[in-house]
This record gives sequence, C-alpha cells and structure tokens, in this order.
Amino acid sequence: MRFLLSADVKSNKPLFYGLLTFILFGFLFWIGNFFYYDAVYGLSVRKLSIFFFGEPDFPEKVSLSTLFQEMHIFLFINFFFVFLLFSITNLFSYRFKYLLAFSSFTFLFLQPLYDVVIYLTELKLLIYLKNISFFLYQLTTFIVLALTLYKLIKKEKNVQDFGFLKLLIGIFSLFAVIFTILNFFLFKEKLGLSPESVKEYYLGDPKKFLKPKSLEGLIKVSHPHTLSIPAFYFALGHFLLFTPYKRKTLTFLLLLVLPLFESLSGFFIRYVHPDFSLIKLLTFFLSSLLTLFVAFYLLRESLKP
Repeated sequence: MRFLLSADVKSNKPLFYGLLTFILFGFLFWIGNFFYYDAVYGLSVRKLSIFFFGEPDFPEKVSLSTLFQEMHIFLFINFFFVFLLFSITNLFSYRFKYLLAFSSFTFLFLQPLYDVVIYLTELKLLIYLKNISFFLYQLTTFIVLALTLYKLIKKEKNVQDFGFLKLLIGIFSLFAVIFTILNFFLFKEKLGLSPESVKEYYLGDPKKFLKPKSLEGLIKVSHPHTLSIPAFYFALGHFLLFTPYKRKTLTFLLLLVLPLFESLSGFFIRYVHPDFSLIKLLTFFLSSLLTLFVAFYLLRESLKP
C-alpha cells in the first residue's frame, strides 16, 4: 500500500507492466468467479435453493459447518482481489471512484449476510436478492477493472489520494471484524469451543465413528493457511504504520505469531499430546481478540478528519 501510494507508475516500467499483468489476471479471476460461484452456490435461483435446502424431493438443509466454510473462502479471496484492485485505483483519479468502492464492497459484504439470514429465516425471496447482489458485485468490479486498465494505459500523472487511502483502511478494518466473527463461528461449528471437542476433532472418537485426522488431511488444511493467514495479518498490521499507535512492533509480531501457533497446534494435538488443544484454543481466542482490537482501532483512526 505504501509502495503504490508513493511510486511513479508511468516512469517505472517494471511496476507498470506488473500492474498491467495483475489487471489482466484480474479479468481472468472475474470470469472464473462466475464458474466458481455456480459450482459452490449456483447462478440460478433453483441451484441456490438446492444449496440451502436440498432437492425438493429430498429436502436437506445445508449444515452450518459447510455454510460457514463456503462463506469463509468466498469472502476471503474476493475481498483481497477487490482490495488489491482498489489499492491500484488509488493511483488514479476519476469521478465515481468512491461510489464504486462503496458499491463493490457493499455487494460483497452482503453475500455472507444473505447466507446467514437465509439459513435462519428460510425465506426464499432472499435467495433472489443474494443472486442479484452477486451479479451487481461482478458488474461493479468489471467497471473498476476496465477503468483501472484505461487509466493505467492512458498517459496521465499519478495522484496520491490520502482520503481514498483512509477509506480503504476503514474498509479493510471492517472486513477484519466481519471475517473474525465468521471465523469464530466456523471454528465453533467444526472444532467446538472446549478442549474435549478439539481433541475429538483431531483424534477422533470410535463411539461416534469419527476417524482421527491423517497427516495428509492436516497438510491439506494447513498448507493454504500458511500463506493466507500471514497475508491477512501482515496487511492488517502494516496499516498500523499509518497511525500514531505506540506498540506497533509488539502488536505486529503477535498478529503473526499467535495465528501461526494456532495453525500448527493441530499437528501437536494429533502427534505429540492431546493437551495441546488448550494451546490451540488459547491462541485462537487471543488472536481473535487482538484482531478485533486492531481492527476497531484502525477503523476509529480512519474516521478521523
């Protein structure tokens, strides 16, 4: 963020071509988003209804664990895509930039909200609204991609819009709050909030016909988180550099170390000792609380004039 804010894109050819390549990949991601959404939820109202409530002849409500997991993945990858895209647009000035940012993030944040409300109320009307919200999100992101590509190719000077930067920091802080709450419920549904339930998740239970987690299964879960967790917390922590916060170094380290211990503790529970479940729970709660603290602090700072 600081690099993009201060760099002269037009005179820096490696950066220029790097950003151009990112935008082109952004168009590929945008196209793929339709296929991904259709595979997970469904682009039609009928397929969305089946996702939530099953086939009409064999009704089966989606499990909370599955629902939170899909919300978790979709929100994370799409938020980072749009956030990086708007970080690049911060280099350029055009009339509707603030409106497009507000619209894109609003339509994206509505997706998990609709999921929860549909699950709780079972109102079929909300499925139509969820579908419309996704298409509007895709429309606004396409407009931003097209405008950013146009502005990048067009010969005009960079701008340093600190007001838009504060808006992006505020939006990222809001995302951190939403994502932490979502992550809490996902953890609760999959692992539980007690040491015994966490042990059972990793070690299994013959009475319940639950198998212990295999090394392959643990790696499949931990490997993508090895990149996504540091990326998220690094992004959140580095925004503290824009604030007068005094304990930046300690907070930054804790933001990265606590989730790392929480992620690795699953291996220790499975192969070292079951009591590492206490470490997993402790680091999870501390990490969540610290994330919320930093997010609300940044949100407060971004709202200052």
